[in-house]
Amino acid sequence: VGNALAEHRTHMPSAEAVLGAADSARLEQCIAAIEDVNSGDGRWVALEHLRCFCDGASVELLEAIGGRRFATLRVLLGLLREAEGEAACQGEPSRVPVGLVLQLLEALLCTATHNLRPFLKLDGGVKHLARCLRAIDTLAHSLEPDAATLWLVDRACGILSHLALHQPEVAEPLVSADGVPFVTRILQCAREHYKRACVQRAAGDAASPDAAEQATDDPWDSLTRHTAELAATLSAGSQAAQRDLALNGAMRAILDLLRLLTAERVGPTMALGSLLLVEQLLLSASATVWCLPRAQTMLLDSGSLDALARPLVASFERLSAADEPPASGDVAIYQATLLLLLSSQLENRPVQVELWATAERLGRGALAARLRSLSHMFYQMFDLCEHINLNHFHADEVAKGLRLLTHLLASEEEAPYLFIHMNGALDLLLRCLSNIDEEVLYAACCALFCLISRSPPARLLFLRKRGIGQLLDCVHDYNTAIVTTSLQILCLLAAENSAAREEMRREDVLLGVLRIVERFPAEDVTLAVLDAALEAVCHIVLDSPSNQEYVRTNGGMQPVVAALAHCAATQSKAEQDQGHNVRWDLTAPEGGGYAAASSGRVLPRPATAPGGSAARDPRRACEAFSRGQGSMQAVAPNTSASGLEPRPSDALKATEAACSALGNLVYRHSDNQRAALDSGVANLCLQLLRTPDACAHVAALSLLVNLADTNSRAQELLCTPESADAFFSLLTRSSDSRVLCYLCLLLSHAVWNHPAGQRLFGDRLTLQQLLSFLAAPRLPCAKAEAVPGAAAEGGREALVLYALMALVNLTYNNPEVQHLVRELSGIPLVQQQLSSAAYDVRRSASFCLGNLVKDNDGNACVLVSSGGLERLLLCLNDEDEDELSKTAYSTICQLGEPGLAKLLELVGDSLRALRPAARAGTTLPRRTVAPPPLGMPQQWWGTHVRPPPPLLREDEDSPIEDELIEDGLNGMCVYDAQEITVAREPPAPPPGRMGDPLYTAALEQLERCLPVLNGMVYEFEDLRLAMAQRGGLATLLELLPHAPPHVEEEALHVLLNSLYGQPEASKLATLRLGAVGVLQKSAAAAAPAGEPAVQSMCYAVLCGLVDNCPRAAEEFLTSSAALQALLSSCSGAAIGSIGSGDAAREGEVQERATDLLLALCQDGTVRSALLVSDVATRCLERVASASRNTLHAGKARQALAEHRGCRT
Repeated sequence: VGNALAEHRTHMPSAEAVLGAADSARLEQCIAAIEDVNSGDGRWVALEHLRCFCDGASVELLEAIGGRRFATLRVLLGLLREAEGEAACQGEPSRVPVGLVLQLLEALLCTATHNLRPFLKLDGGVKHLARCLRAIDTLAHSLEPDAATLWLVDRACGILSHLALHQPEVAEPLVSADGVPFVTRILQCAREHYKRACVQRAAGDAASPDAAEQATDDPWDSLTRHTAELAATLSAGSQAAQRDLALNGAMRAILDLLRLLTAERVGPTMALGSLLLVEQLLLSASATVWCLPRAQTMLLDSGSLDALARPLVASFERLSAADEPPASGDVAIYQATLLLLLSSQLENRPVQVELWATAERLGRGALAARLRSLSHMFYQMFDLCEHINLNHFHADEVAKGLRLLTHLLASEEEAPYLFIHMNGALDLLLRCLSNIDEEVLYAACCALFCLISRSPPARLLFLRKRGIGQLLDCVHDYNTAIVTTSLQILCLLAAENSAAREEMRREDVLLGVLRIVERFPAEDVTLAVLDAALEAVCHIVLDSPSNQEYVRTNGGMQPVVAALAHCAATQSKAEQDQGHNVRWDLTAPEGGGYAAASSGRVLPRPATAPGGSAARDPRRACEAFSRGQGSMQAVAPNTSASGLEPRPSDALKATEAACSALGNLVYRHSDNQRAALDSGVANLCLQLLRTPDACAHVAALSLLVNLADTNSRAQELLCTPESADAFFSLLTRSSDSRVLCYLCLLLSHAVWNHPAGQRLFGDRLTLQQLLSFLAAPRLPCAKAEAVPGAAAEGGREALVLYALMALVNLTYNNPEVQHLVRELSGIPLVQQQLSSAAYDVRRSASFCLGNLVKDNDGNACVLVSSGGLERLLLCLNDEDEDELSKTAYSTICQLGEPGLAKLLELVGDSLRALRPAARAGTTLPRRTVAPPPLGMPQQWWGTHVRPPPPLLREDEDSPIEDELIEDGLNGMCVYDAQEITVAREPPAPPPGRMGDPLYTAALEQLERCLPVLNGMVYEFEDLRLAMAQRGGLATLLELLPHAPPHVEEEALHVLLNSLYGQPEASKLATLRLGAVGVLQKSAAAAAPAGEPAVQSMCYAVLCGLVDNCPRAAEEFLTSSAALQALLSSCSGAAIGSIGSGDAAREGEVQERATDLLLALCQDGTVRSALLVSDVATRCLERVASASRNTLHAGKARQALAEHRGCRT
C-alpha cells in the first residue's frame, strides 16, 4: 500500500465550500443590512432572511455562518446591546426582535458547539445574554404571565446553560454580570407558579382532560429545567456562585420545588417533561450542597430529608420488586435522589445521622442497609479523587488510585451515575489521559472504559467536554494495551452517537485510526491492535456518508483491504497448521430482533442482520452485522463476552473486523463499492468462503451483501459458475444458521433485476434447499439461538424470512422458476408463512406469492385451491401505509379469474348464511363442484373451488374514470365509485341474530371480499367480463335485499364498476336478472331507513344501466312508485349543494337522482313518456333554472328543448 495516508490531513471546510460563492455573497449582504441602522424595517427583513439560512441547516453550515468568515455573532450581539440601550433610554419595549435574535443564537451556539469559543471572545457576550433574564421581573406578580416573555427568558437561560456546560469558564463572567440573582429570582417565580398550580388542582380546576393536558405541557417546566441546569453548572464552576445560590434563596426555592413536584408528579407514569424537570432539580441541589456545610444543613432545617426520602423509598421498592426491566423514570428519580442525599451527608455528621434514621423509619431496614453500602462506596470514590489530586506528581499512587476507582465503578450499578456527578470527577479522568506515565495512562483508559460502557450519561458528558480530542494522543501511543483500550472507547462512543462520529472525523481521530491500519504489521501494531482499529473504523463510518467519503478520498480503503488480505492469508495458514479442528462461536448469548430487508420486487434494501443484536464485548459490536448498533454493556477490555468460552484467534477476529469495516464503508455508497471491487474485495471474500470457519463465512457474506446491493458489477462477479458452486456448497453443507441466513440474503441481492443470475441460481437443487427452510420444523443446527428471530421457535422465523427474500427475487418475472416452485410443491409452503407471527415474514410471503402467480394461471389455481386467497384476505386492513396489506391486495389481483371465482364463491356462501332460511336455522343446501375455467387443466382446479354457474357473456369495457366525465354522444355526466372501503360503523345485527356466529362470520367475510372485488373489477377489464360470465352480477343482486346497509353499499359499488359503460347487449342480460326491480326496491327501502348512501348508490347503478339502453329506461318507468321517489329526490331548494354530515349525503342523493333523471331523457320515446307527467316536467324545469351544477342545468334545458321540438 505504501504511504497512502502520509500526505492527507483534515481541515475545517471553508465557508465557500459549505455555502457556495453565491450563498456566501448573499449572507454577507444580509449581515450588512442587519447592521445598517439607517435601513429602517429592512433590518428586520434581513434578520428573517438570516433565520432562513439557519433553519434546518447542518452543523457544518451553522459553523460556517457563525465562524470567523462572517460577522454573524458580532452583529447579533450588537442587536442585544441595542435592545438593552433602547429599553434603558425610552423605558418602553425595544424595536429589536429579541426573541428572534435569541432563536438565532440558540441555533448557532447550541447546535454548532465550535462557535462557542468565538462567541466568548466577543466583548460582553455573556453579560448581555444574562441581562435578558431581567424580563423575569415582569412575571413575578402576574397570575397569567405573558407567554412571549416566558419564552424569551427560557431561551436566554437555555443558551447560558449550554455555554456554561461546554465552557466552564463562563461561570466567572456570568457571576460578574449579576446573573446569579436573576437565576435565584427565576427559581422563586417558578416556586410561586407551581404553588398556584397545586392550589388549582386541589380546588378541582384540573379535573377536566384539558386542564390535565395543560399541567403536563406547562411551559414553566422548560424554563425551570434550564434554570436548574444553569444553577448546577454555576455551582460546579464557581465557589462564589455556589455560595450565593445556597445562601440567597435559590437553594430554598429548589427544595420547595422538589417538595411540590415530587408530591404531585413522581411515579412510574410520570410524563417525560416532569421527569426531566425533577431530575434536573435534584442534580442542581446536589451541586449546590457539594462540600458546603451550610447548604447541607439547610436540608435538616427545612425538613426536606423526609420529603426526599419518600420518593426514594417508593422508587427503591418498585425497582426491587420489578421482574421486568425498570422504567426509565424510576431509575432516573432513584439515582438523582440518591445522589442528593449522599452529597448532603458528605463530611456532615448531623445530616448523616438524620439520614440513617429517616431511612430506617421509612424503608424498614432494607433501604438503610443499601444506603450505608452506597455511602461507603461514595466516600471511597470521593477519597480516591482527592488522593489522586493531592498526589498527582506520584505516578504510582495515581495509577493505584485509578485501578481502585475502576473496581468501584464496576462494583455497583449506581456507581457510574454517582461518579460523573461528583464535582470535577470526570475532569480528573480527562487530565489523567494527558499524563506521560504509561501506567497512569493505561489505568485512566481502563477507568474511562468502565465508566462510559456502563453509563450513557457519562458518554454524553465525555463528548461535551471534548474528550475525543484528548483520546487522540492515546491512540498514537506506542503501548499496545493503551491503544487497544482507547480504540474500544472510540467504538463505544461512535456506536450510539452520530455527532461523535462526525467529531471524530473533524478532530483527526478517524485519520489516526486509518494510519494505525496502514502501519500494520509493525511492532506496535499487532493483530489485537489491528482488530480494535478496524472495529473503530467500522463504528465511525456507521451511517455517515461524509465519513465514508472521507475514508475513500483520503486513501483509507486500500489499507483496510490490505489488512483483510493479510488476515485471511494468516488465518488460512493457521487453520492448515491446526488441521481445521478448531471452531469458534462468537454469537452473543443475548438475542435481538432481526431487521427487515429487501423483499420487494422493485427496489431491494441493503443488508440487514440475520443476527440482529451485537455481543456484549464492544470488540464484537459489529460481529453480527456490518452496520448493527448493538447495546454496549460493560465488560473489562480484552476479555471474553461470557468469561467461559475460549477466545478465537487474533487473525479470525481481525478478519471479521476488516469485513465489518469494509461492509460499513460500502453500505449504500456506490463510489466506495466501485473502489472496493477495484481492490479485489470480492475475490478475498470468495477465498474466505472456502475456509472451514463459519465465523469467517458470516463476515465474508455480510460484506458481499453490501457490495452487491443495487450494484450490477458486483452482481456480475457473484453470478459466475465458480461463485455459484461456492454458494451452493455452503447452502447444502453448512450447519451454522447465520451462514444460511446470510447466504439467502446474498442470493436475493445477487439476482435482483438480474436475469442471468436468476437463470444461474434458479435451478431445482437451489429451490429445493430454499423451500426446505420453509418446511423445516427447526433450524438445521445445534445452536438455533444464534439467529434471533422469534424466541418461541428458536430463530426459525429469521431463516424463513431470508429464504423467502431469495425466492422473491428468483421468481420475479421468471416463468421457469415459477413452474419449478409449483412442481416442488412450494406454493403451499410459501402460503403457510402468511400465518407467521412475524410481520416481515408475512409481508415477504405475500410478495413471493404475488410473483409466483403473476401471469401464471396454473400457480394461481394451486394457490386458490389450497386456501391461499382466504389467508391473503386476513392480511388486509384499512391502513394506507401498511405494506403487508398493499402487497396482499396486489397478490389477490394477480390471481386473475381463479381468484375472482373464489371471491364470488365466498360471497355466495355468505349470502346463503344471510337468507331467511339460514336465519331460521335450516341447513344450507349442498354444493356441487363446477368445471374448471376454459383452457385450465382439471388437476389445477381444487374440489372446493366452486364458481357460480356462468350466465350470458358480457363484453369488456374500460374502468370508470376517477373524475366527472362527459359522454360525447349524449352529454351524460357520470361519477366514480368513490371509496373502496366504506368509512362507516357496521350496524347491529337484526333481531334474533344477536350473537349468531353464522351471521357474524358471514358479515365479516363479506366485509373482506366485497372491497377486493370492487378493486379488481375497477382495475382489470378482463375481470369485469369474468364477473358477468361467472354469475357475479346475479349473486350481488341477490345479496342486496338480505345485506345490512354497509354491506349493501359495498355490493352496489361493485355493481357500479362492473356494469358502467357495458354495451347494450350486456345490459339487456343484466335486465333479465331483474336488476331494475331489485335496485328500485333497495332505493325505496333505503330512503325511509335513513340510509342516503345506499339510496345514492342505487341511483348511480341505475344510471349506468339506463345510459344508452332504452329498454332499461322503459322498464324503470313501469314503476310509478319508483318514478315518484326519483322525482322527490331530485327536488330541493338547492340541488347539488354540498354540506357536511347528513346535508352532504342528501346533496349526494340529489346529484345521483338528477343524473338518473337526465339519463332517462336521453331516448326520445322514453323522454316523451316521462314528460307526460307535469311533475316530471316541473322537476326538469327546476333543474334547468335552479341547479348549481351548470352541467345538469345545460342538459336539462337541452332535454326540454328537444321535447318541445326546438333545439338550442
